[in-house]
Amino acid sequence: MFFIKTKILPAGKPKSGWFIASLASLFVVLSACSTLEPVPNNDAQAAADTQEPPGQSSSEAMPAPGQNEGLTADLLYDLLLSNLAFQEGELEIAAQALIRAARQTDDSIVIARAVRMAVHNKSYAEAVELGQRWVRMEPQNYQAGIITSLAAVMNQQPGIAEGLLNAILEVSGDSMGLRFGQIGETFLQYAEGRTAQDVLSNVANKYPESSEAWLIFAGMAQKNRDFPAMELALDRLLSLEPGSEKAAAYKLLALAGDQAAQTAFSMQFLKDYPDANEFRLQYARLLLRLNDEPAALDQLLVLLEHKPKNAETLNLVALLYQAREDYERASGYFALKLKEVPGDDRSRLYLAHALQELERYDDAKVRLAEIRDPSQKFAAERQMSRLIEQADGVEPALIYLQNLSSESEAQLTQLIIDRELMLQRADRFDEAYALINQTLEQHPDNDTLRYHRALILVEREDFEGHEADMRVLLLRRPENAHYNNTLGYSLLIMSDRLDEATELINTAFELQAQDPYILDSKGWLEYKLGNLDSALVYLHDAYSLDQDAEIAAHIGEVYWMQGDQKKAREFWQKGDTIDADNKALQNTKARFLDLELN
Repeated sequence: MFFIKTKILPAGKPKSGWFIASLASLFVVLSACSTLEPVPNNDAQAAADTQEPPGQSSSEAMPAPGQNEGLTADLLYDLLLSNLAFQEGELEIAAQALIRAARQTDDSIVIARAVRMAVHNKSYAEAVELGQRWVRMEPQNYQAGIITSLAAVMNQQPGIAEGLLNAILEVSGDSMGLRFGQIGETFLQYAEGRTAQDVLSNVANKYPESSEAWLIFAGMAQKNRDFPAMELALDRLLSLEPGSEKAAAYKLLALAGDQAAQTAFSMQFLKDYPDANEFRLQYARLLLRLNDEPAALDQLLVLLEHKPKNAETLNLVALLYQAREDYERASGYFALKLKEVPGDDRSRLYLAHALQELERYDDAKVRLAEIRDPSQKFAAERQMSRLIEQADGVEPALIYLQNLSSESEAQLTQLIIDRELMLQRADRFDEAYALINQTLEQHPDNDTLRYHRALILVEREDFEGHEADMRVLLLRRPENAHYNNTLGYSLLIMSDRLDEATELINTAFELQAQDPYILDSKGWLEYKLGNLDSALVYLHDAYSLDQDAEIAAHIGEVYWMQGDQKKAREFWQKGDTIDADNKALQNTKARFLDLELN
């Protein structure tokens, strides 16, 4: 948007009263664009440091009427232009106009706002120029020094930045820790690059006994991903504060990528400081990210010895036992969590599942009935249907599901699928097929239901109908990895159209190479092409991600065809342990073991 000067300025010299009202309105609006506000003064010490009334500083006070008498039309124009440009979202024009205004006045309010807006707009040279004026006008204003030093860093003027920070710290006295905190908050949020890190390194070395200085330097090194520098800074910090849990937690980040070093450091720190509960929790979280659940559980159990009512720890322990299928312990820890956080319906839902697995159906029903959180209510109702199915049979569960109401098509879809799967578990395949067909007539664009019908059609050995549904889905969503994989695998096992199967499975693999079902299809494709070694690579990758009985059947068949019957039987036995009723597994065993007997 363009602004024309002659349309903004009134004819003649502006009157003082009109100017004051306009300027007051202007600064109310401009305050909204000040994204680099200093760290708030929220304690008595910080308020005392400014030597001004709390909630007001010299840089925020409005100018007295007498200050406005020397203002020129050009200054007024630039102030108003900045205001209007900001309201229109023209931040570049707003910043440059305010910078020009600041150059024409000694008003610290205008200059301070111009510096902040210049930094926000990345006009760092202008910010340094005006910021130095602001510091000279208000030498006791630490905010002026911090923001200007930030601008100097970003303008690659480390000497100016370092000088400003040292000037602030030299007069900080007992408030040095607070000042370092304010410097750190500004720099770690807005500064970037090597210059900022070098400046903070030099400042830390000037104040080598300040733990805050080393912590800020470590934070900037982390931001720059300079982990060796970060580690050195944290070692210095730990020498000043040997038991600092915050420093120890940062040290874990600095050692990222070296699991052995992380483990060695953590175990030594916890040996030296066994009551470092916050660090122990951080270490347990790290172990979870590294998929070392047993070690994480060990640390969390120790933590519970120190803090037996810690809700987060109780929750993590319960979830880990649930993942282990140790439902007795899981239910106990979820119950303890609910004592600490009675309104946590998510934990109540998990507890109900654990009780269901323990066949304590009445207790599970009670827990599900207690759930009131709207975000958990639908999940609780669906889980209740499975509970009723297990405890009372299929028919009551189907009636329960049919009577549930849905608030969206997504919920309706899920309820229909729950009924369909329940019918299939009861070997009522025709009813399941009829249910999906009937719902699809009412919702023909529902891809989820069409996909489920396509899968049912495979079970019904209706390949033509299956392919028709899958082609519709692929026409709508050609880059859906699972649609490509499903049709490709069906072509592979139910037709002789190997070229089409190859294209579809390879497309799925390109889209989602770490999906176990796609890896299984890729391995089976390689097997069909006669590439047995390659097939085993993909199939083992699939099995490592999902220990599925059908994948085990495939691995066993490839080993058998390689002449390694011992390994084949080993994987078929694993498959039986996983799911003895798996149709693909049993068919595979029958083909090869019956052949061997004959």
